[in-house]
Parts: sequence; structure tokens; C-alpha cells
Amino acid sequence: MGKFAKYLPEFGWEPRVLTVDMPADASQVMSLEVDESYIYKTSYFIIGELISTKVISSYTVNAAGKSQPIANEALWRKLALKSLQILRPVYEAPVINKLVWDPIGWYFSAVKKGREIIEKEKIDIIFSTYNPSLPHLIASKLHQQTGIPWVADYRDLWSHYPNSRKTQPFQFFEERWEKRVIRKCDLLTSVSDPLVKDLEAFHSKKGAVVYNGFDEYNLKDKVFPTSKFTITFTGLIYTTRMDPTALFEALSELKREGIITSNDIEVRFFGKYVYYDPAILSHKYDLEGIIKTYGFVPFEESIQKQEESSVLLLLAWNDRRSEGVLTSKIFDYMGAGKPILAIAYQGGDLDQLLRDSGTGIVVNRTDQVKEILIKWLYEFKKYGKVISYFDPKNEVIKRYSRKEGTRKLAQIFDQVLLDKTQRKPPG
Repeated sequence: MGKFAKYLPEFGWEPRVLTVDMPADASQVMSLEVDESYIYKTSYFIIGELISTKVISSYTVNAAGKSQPIANEALWRKLALKSLQILRPVYEAPVINKLVWDPIGWYFSAVKKGREIIEKEKIDIIFSTYNPSLPHLIASKLHQQTGIPWVADYRDLWSHYPNSRKTQPFQFFEERWEKRVIRKCDLLTSVSDPLVKDLEAFHSKKGAVVYNGFDEYNLKDKVFPTSKFTITFTGLIYTTRMDPTALFEALSELKREGIITSNDIEVRFFGKYVYYDPAILSHKYDLEGIIKTYGFVPFEESIQKQEESSVLLLLAWNDRRSEGVLTSKIFDYMGAGKPILAIAYQGGDLDQLLRDSGTGIVVNRTDQVKEILIKWLYEFKKYGKVISYFDPKNEVIKRYSRKEGTRKLAQIFDQVLLDKTQRKPPG
């Protein structure tokens, strides 16, 4: 959203951004590159955080690894924690999870502020983007109150998100909820053809593709490559389906066979790891010295780490249901100008994108990863760089810049506004 806001003025649209008022100490991966006077913030709360603060934070962990109440805490806290444990299957269901962990408390203040912005700034288009779902709920209400055209964007799918656990009747309720929220929007956008087709079929509405992308402005000058063959991953490992096991198994076999040592190769992880902690896997596969783990780094620094690397590691779900998923990370990697090793589903949009752009390869088996690493290590030692599966097509890559994506979005806004004007009965 921030990059769209940054570049829209170049295509005739002046954005006004409505967002949550984050705490001063909250980490922010990317800043909004928009004039501060154009950004409106309102208060919010998250039910899950309130529960954590009131109940879970009142507990500590004992030597046996079990939670126990801090001294003198009331009995109701014990009962509340026990109730949370019993109800876990319910509140972990996708539709309930959204109610608990989305900033649901933002709705009323955002709708009120949205009306003020619309009246003050003479807004022509409402644009909301998912995830989370709250922006669509707010946009839906503002659209109903004002009649201003509304474009609903999906960087990920909502009720049809492939990584969500599907249980009934929660799946049914979430689908009905999504349809009710979106039913009045003028047009849908998403990041790939398969996702747009899914949305068009589900909502019986027109859709358009607006890709994620990379910002050429963020690329660094004079970044010196690492002297050692270096594979880098930046970002979150936030689901069990971002499985790096094939890489660790391949590295372990290469080490046992004497093909690599820590002098030959380094694999770096920058970010946070909800699942598959690389440090734990490093110990499991005897790869200490080869695997290096680092914590969160600012976005600008992550770009530098990418550009100085030999190869960039991308992790995605190896399943046909993920064939249309194209995360922003893919495009950041493409912009960095380094070969991409993607452990993901072969045959989907990601696979096709890497082939068309000449920027990398998709694999998902240990033997495939091993074969490629052997080839790349040989090339790196001989030529100082990777050659195989890397032949960047600049004319293709440039299509996926943030600026070009925003150009497409501005064209969509122009068309939606034109269609709305033509449908308006003469006064």
C-alpha cells in the first residue's frame, strides 16, 4: 500500500492514507513514503492482545516448562487460561482467528475518520487492501454511506487462502462473511491471474491483476559481493508450509561427502522464524558454521544483504493450491539482481515468472537442490558468479517494478471512475 501511495501522484492521483495509530515502540518494516499531512491515523485495539495482556501475561513459566500464575493472582485468571486452552480448536479456526487477532477495534474510529477525510478532501475513489480484513469492512461501510466507487484489493486471498486450515462450519461462515462485505465493490484486484480468476468466480465481479513488485529506488549502489558463496534468506518463516528441509538435507549430504565445508559456503537467515528455526535445523543436520542466523533487520539493510549475496533463497508451499501465490519477496529478490533458488511448487505462476524473467529456478526435492548447489559452487569457484539458471531478462523484470504496478492501478482507477460517471443518470 505504501508504494502505491508513493507513486500514484505521478499518474494523476493524490492519495490520502487512513491507517492505525501504531505505538511508538512498534517495529515497522517499511515506512510510508508519503507526505505526513496526507496520512490519517486512528486508535485501535486487538482482542487477542487484550486477552494476552490480561490473562497470559499474568503467568510465568516454571522449570518444567508449564505456565503458572504469578503470586497472588486471582482465581479467575487460572480459570480464564484453562478456558483458552480448552477453546483453542475454536479460536484457531480462520474466521474466529481473524476476529481475535485482526485490529477489530479500529473499525468505528476508522469509519468516522474516513467520513471526515472524504468530506474534507473530496475523495473520488476508495481503495482498500487485504490482509487484514478490516480495511475491506471499513471501505464497504464508507462506500455504502457515500456511494464513492470502491476498488477492493487482495494481496492474499481471504476465505480461499490456501494456507488456512479449512474446518466446517467456520469455512462456510467465513465465505458468507467475505461475500457480504465485498458484494458492493466496483472492482477486484489481486497479484496473479489464478487469484483474480478465483475472486471473479467467487464474487461474480470483474477483476484485474496488479502485481507486487520491487522499488528501484531501494536498490543500493556499490554493494560489494561476499567473497564466499553465500545463500541468503530474508523475511519471515511464518507457516509450516515454508519448508526448508530439502536445502538442509542437501547441505548435510554435501558436507558428509566432503564436497563442502564452512570455508566454501555460508547460508544466512535474516528475519523471524515462527516455524522451522534455522538454528535448530542447523544443529539437527550438523551444519554449524555453514548456517548463520540473524534476527530482524530493517528493510533497507535486508536489500543490501540480498545484493551482496551469491544466491537468494525463497520458501513457498509445494502444493498446487499455491500456484497463483506471488509474494512481494519474489519481486524484491528479482530487483536485487541475484539468482533465486525457490523451494516451492513446480508448474505454478512462480515457476513461470522465474523462467520468463531468467532469474532463477524452482525445486522441491533434496536431490534437485543438491544437484544445483554442486553446479553453482563449481561455477562460483571458476567464474566468481553463478551462471546456470540465471539469465536476467531486463525488459521482463522492469514490468514488475512498483512504479509500473502503480501505473496499472492508476489506469484501473481511471476506468472505474469513468464507468461510474457513465452509469450515473443525468442530473
